[in-house]
Amino acid sequence: MTYTCSMGRFRRLQWGLIWILLKFEQATMVKKNEIPQETKDDPLKVFNSKLNALKMDDKKHEVDDNSTGMAAGLKYASEFSAAVLVGVFFGYLADKFIGTTPWGLLVGLVFGFGAGVLNVVRAAKEGMDGT
Repeated sequence: MTYTCSMGRFRRLQWGLIWILLKFEQATMVKKNEIPQETKDDPLKVFNSKLNALKMDDKKHEVDDNSTGMAAGLKYASEFSAAVLVGVFFGYLADKFIGTTPWGLLVGLVFGFGAGVLNVVRAAKEGMDGT
């Protein structure tokens, strides 16, 4: 015995589930936005209760910004290596156009290394400040 489900039954089931979910969402929204009867008389209390409800709702959607040590290390490494690569690239271009074969590359490497160290120090300082 095989059981076959017609498309009509499946659609009715699908729309029924959507209807149930929508009714549940409406019921929870009404409960969340309800204002107690004793505070309806004082507009300041009404505003304060609405503000507190919004703050609580906002806290649910906050992103946890505690990055792991590996993430911070990869950030520092990528900033440092990018600065070094940019310095080497500009040094190589200077060598090609000016004709000072090893010196432009070496100067670009030193400047890239310095910029990379400054980037890492800046990023570490921002990480310590929490900004």
